[in-house]
Amino acid sequence: MEYRNSKMKIKFLGLLAFFVGASLFFLGCPKGLDENTSAFLFYISSIEPLELASDVCSQSDPVLGCVAITDDIINVSVTGDIKAQFKTQFQGGAPSGSLNNIIMKRYRISFTKISGPPLTPDVPAPIEGAITATIEIPTTVTIDLVAVPNYIKNEEPLVSLRNSPFGPVKTVELRCLATVEIWGIDLSGNTVQTNASFTVRFSDASVQ
Repeated sequence: MEYRNSKMKIKFLGLLAFFVGASLFFLGCPKGLDENTSAFLFYISSIEPLELASDVCSQSDPVLGCVAITDDIINVSVTGDIKAQFKTQFQGGAPSGSLNNIIMKRYRISFTKISGPPLTPDVPAPIEGAITATIEIPTTVTIDLVAVPNYIKNEEPLVSLRNSPFGPVKTVELRCLATVEIWGIDLSGNTVQTNASFTVRFSDASVQ
């Protein structure tokens, strides 16, 4: 009889541990207002530099013209937090642990013309890239993103801003508003997204 009671107690404790563990899991990674909405969010808290000077030619030769181009990098700080309507579930803040992570997956930067000469097209094509970074709620991480990859400086309209050793010196500048969008997922598989803007000045720095 004592043996049977001991087995029943063990089963009861095992079930209790399971339900406690399951409750902690769903508390650590809750759903939002519906099954496809995250209870967490992230936002871009800063971009450096806020005005990016993009040199369309990094090194020129008096005979060959442009012989080197480089990527332009921005530093983006991203902060994770709990949505306001769910903060009562986390009095004192979200418990630490991997269940509260947001995994950033990809980004996109698109350009809108502010000023500059008539060009075709008016602005560079949007930039897209992958991100491998994780934010634990509530913390901030800083990531480096390629804002202007070197290859688009060989394409229109940026190549038209470049100086030629055989032509007149160009002093034109294309100024754009750049919007960076970042997508990620929480540990329930819900998509989270944020965006912010900065400015870019495209020119051939050799004539500044």
